[in-house]
Amino acid sequence: MDKIEAFLSILVAAVAADGILHQKEAEVLKKHMNNQSALKGFDSTSKIKSIIEVIKNKGYEELVENSITFFNIEEQESILAIAVDLAYSDSEICEKEKLFLAFLIEKLDLHNEKSESIFNSIVALNRDFFKK
Repeated sequence: MDKIEAFLSILVAAVAADGILHQKEAEVLKKHMNNQSALKGFDSTSKIKSIIEVIKNKGYEELVENSITFFNIEEQESILAIAVDLAYSDSEICEKEKLFLAFLIEKLDLHNEKSESIFNSIVALNRDFFKK
C-alpha cells in the first residue's frame, strides 16, 4: 500500500460504511479526489474496486488502521474532515456511518477536542436549513 491507496481506502470506507453508495456521496468523493494533486489524471477505478473487495471480504477496520499510518497529524485532521463530509453528504449520518466515524476517530492520533471540533464543523457546513 502506498499513500494514494491509503487515502482512497479511508475515503472508500467512509462511503461504503452503510453499504449504499448514494449519488451525492459519489459526487463528494470525486470532488475530494480531484482536490488532491497526486490524483489528477490518476485512474482510480481499479484501485477503488480492489478496496471495495477488501472491505466486503475483511471489513474496513484493518484497512483503515493500516492506512492511517501514512498520514501526519495535519493530514489526519483533513482525512477526518473529508470522511465526515462524505458520510454527511446525503444530509444524514446513519448508524453504520456513525460507527465508522467513531472507529476512525478512535484510531487517529488526534485529541478528542480536535476531532469533535472537526466533526461538528463539517456537520454544520452540510446542514440543510430547509429540509423538513
